[in-house]
Amino acid sequence: MTSKNNELSSNPLVVGLQLPAMAEEITPTENFFVRNHYSQPEIDINSWRLKISIDDKVITSLSYEDITSLNSTKFNSLLECAGNSRASIQPPVEGLLWDNSGVSSANWTGIPVSDILSELNLDEYLEVAFIGADSGINPSTKQNEFFGSSLTVEQARNPQVILAYEMNEQPLTKDHGFPVRVLIPGWYGMASVKWLTEIKVMSNAYYGFHQSENYVYQHLGDLDSSSPERVTSMQVKSLITFPTRGTTITESSTSISGKAWSGTGEIEKVDVSTDGGQTWKPANLKEGSDSKAWTSWEFPWNNPTPGYYVVQSRAQDSNGNFQPTKATWNFRGFGNNSIHSVPVRIKPD
Repeated sequence: MTSKNNELSSNPLVVGLQLPAMAEEITPTENFFVRNHYSQPEIDINSWRLKISIDDKVITSLSYEDITSLNSTKFNSLLECAGNSRASIQPPVEGLLWDNSGVSSANWTGIPVSDILSELNLDEYLEVAFIGADSGINPSTKQNEFFGSSLTVEQARNPQVILAYEMNEQPLTKDHGFPVRVLIPGWYGMASVKWLTEIKVMSNAYYGFHQSENYVYQHLGDLDSSSPERVTSMQVKSLITFPTRGTTITESSTSISGKAWSGTGEIEKVDVSTDGGQTWKPANLKEGSDSKAWTSWEFPWNNPTPGYYVVQSRAQDSNGNFQPTKATWNFRGFGNNSIHSVPVRIKPD
């Protein structure tokens, strides 16, 4: 790992991307954040097959060569850990204390899942589950379980949902799911299952500990018997990549810059405050950003008076969703998109 990364856990591996490194439009693969839930599996590509099953009956399987020989699609897309930014939440929440480093954007190559499903009659089926090779003990059942996630049949037919086998024009690395992972643009990263081994078409709803019991919004006062909302689409969000916390600026004029993204629409605007949220002014958005990736923005800060400041940013998407001053509290701190605040000092020239 480089100095651009910070390790939160060695096993399972969890590594974040520091804010200054987010200035790049495409995150280099070696710096892209990593969030594993179990130990990384060992996969022999010569014997690996992706099974396609219907209600637990395997109907076919695909080799790596089968998949990479099909017509592919390529696009930029961002992934964010659902627990990103939870370290700033008060009262404190359960889970790994991500700062803001659980997000990155890359270029992906793969085949639409819809192409794999196109020859199947799915009218009477409910969900499509994606199962990985990594596994661990389910705390509720006490049984070993492979990590997985599911979509409705309709969601799985979206041509933007792909089986990705290249990242930044190179084969996936082990950290990022070699040989194949599913990629679901707009959803938090845990849904984009790595080290894929099986696609399961199901008549019933998929159950897995992480999807059904862990990655859910447990709000204050909920009971274990409640049916909490599943964590899915990324909340609209912006982060300031410069200046960072504790920065001292001596220039008479500088620029505040950052990234913004949303899983519920395209970024429509980003506003910036240099007075702790009392007043807001629009930032300049970079044109031509892929709606599935992040949008770069910049705000010129001209001739600030020497002193201490709190710089903030807030984003809004095309469906009217906007960053709140303080996100709604939930027990595991998922989906935290509270306004990003950065303390800065301006020194005289």
